[in-house]
Amino acid sequence: VRRAAGAGPALTQAWLANVLATRGRLDQARLAWSQVAPASGLFPRHLAEWIVAAVGNAEVCVLLGDREHAPGLYEQLLPFADRQAAPMVQVPSHGPVALYLGGLARLLDDLAAAQDHLEAALRSAAAIGSAPFEAIARVELGRTLLQRADPAPALAHLATGLDLARRLGMDPLAARAAELIEAARAGPLSA
Repeated sequence: VRRAAGAGPALTQAWLANVLATRGRLDQARLAWSQVAPASGLFPRHLAEWIVAAVGNAEVCVLLGDREHAPGLYEQLLPFADRQAAPMVQVPSHGPVALYLGGLARLLDDLAAAQDHLEAALRSAAAIGSAPFEAIARVELGRTLLQRADPAPALAHLATGLDLARRLGMDPLAARAAELIEAARAGPLSA
């Protein structure tokens, strides 16, 4: 990815930032993201890959806590809230766009909107039978509900998300769900 990003157009640095951030290399991801974030809205929207790039950028914003670029990405993605980020048959699905909108809304401290988006993401994932995205949506919804001080439904979503993640071998997600359950038992969550 690093070679491809180095040889490709400047916007490929966003792909590198995403790979680094999702692997926990946050300092390296911040460096790559800082080079491309100001141009993140310039990816040509007529290209099929735009939706994948946009949700990837949203994921980076959330993982890095980038509140500066999150509003613009939120506005770009909002018209596609009811869609799946799957631009063509040859490109794997990146799941419900609502999932990424939920993360951005939570980052921007709009927990009510985050909850709405994440509930929509859960319905969307279930409608297409996507257990991995259902697991992710449940964990993120549980986290948001905990932040909203709604522990009973939060713990139910987290427990189901944990079970799904374990069955699917999604170990990092299972660990996150377990941590959130443990934290919920200790008291209310902050952002």
